[in-house]
Amino acid sequence: MKKEINKDYWNYDYLNLTVKKDKVDELISTYNSFRWEQTDRWWDKQYSDIIHLSFKRQHKIENKDRLQYLQVKYENLLNEDSFLLSRKHAKSQAVISTSLVFGVSALLGFLALIFLIKSTLSIVLGSILVLAQAIVSVYLFRRIRNLRKKEKQNYTEKSQDIKLKIDGIIAEAKLLAGVNEDEKV
Repeated sequence: MKKEINKDYWNYDYLNLTVKKDKVDELISTYNSFRWEQTDRWWDKQYSDIIHLSFKRQHKIENKDRLQYLQVKYENLLNEDSFLLSRKHAKSQAVISTSLVFGVSALLGFLALIFLIKSTLSIVLGSILVLAQAIVSVYLFRRIRNLRKKEKQNYTEKSQDIKLKIDGIIAEAKLLAGVNEDEKV
């Protein structure tokens, strides 16, 4: 991490962010709306898709409290969207894991029936259990496709709602900061 020794904390506020490289331009544009000016950028030493950004803005600006509030709301919405993305297929992944457990259990039960169990009652009951596990496993695998579609649709709807809120926040910030669409602060 780069360090600036001579920071003027009386006249400027400073901010450091870490972001994926495909989101850098969008983030810089958004933070410009909050009156932040990029001062430095450097690549992460460990991860090739991570970039560190440094910003500063004048300490005394008009509408600073409201801009700060909007910035916090924006960051919370970004975090919410990231959380939704990370949990996008949580239910279907749980169903896949359960299906695999039933499938492997059915396979092991079948192998036990072939090689280990010799009594007739055990063979009949074991066969019923293995067949039930195989049926449940096949049923769950068939349901995964529909579940994935529902999860994707649910994520898309929530993500679009978040995107609309973010767009509203950025528009208000630009209005407060006096930023035109074609210029930066």
